[in-house]
Amino acid sequence: MDNNGFFKISREFTENYTRTNYRVVGKYKHSAIKPCYWLEQKLLTGRENRNCYKGYFGIKSELCIQNSPAFPFCNHACVFCWRNIETGNLGPKFITEPDDPDYLAAEMIRHQKNIVEFHFPLKKALLNYEIASDILKVCWL
Repeated sequence: MDNNGFFKISREFTENYTRTNYRVVGKYKHSAIKPCYWLEQKLLTGRENRNCYKGYFGIKSELCIQNSPAFPFCNHACVFCWRNIETGNLGPKFITEPDDPDYLAAEMIRHQKNIVEFHFPLKKALLNYEIASDILKVCWL
């Protein structure tokens, strides 16, 4: 707990997530993103039919940022949740100072661009360079 009565998210807690390709985002470390399966499928195969259920609503998987603004303390365990609850959960009573939403959005986009550029093996990514390039162009808008 810090001087303001807020709990600190431990380095060990965030390291448990970052080892499994999560990116912990923000000054107060309460948000995270992770490249989803469908983003990887689209980038590594280049096939148009690689999309999650959001495709039904017109959302392309390669343009979606899988994120949680409450990853250390959400315990809803929704059907489509991508978080690894077994890695750790600090519980619903966890309180921290929230990050500014504009700052969080910018950081999530920055991390997503980094994931697209450096997360995927170069040899496979080169096979679908045009798709990766288009995604990065959208992120930079």
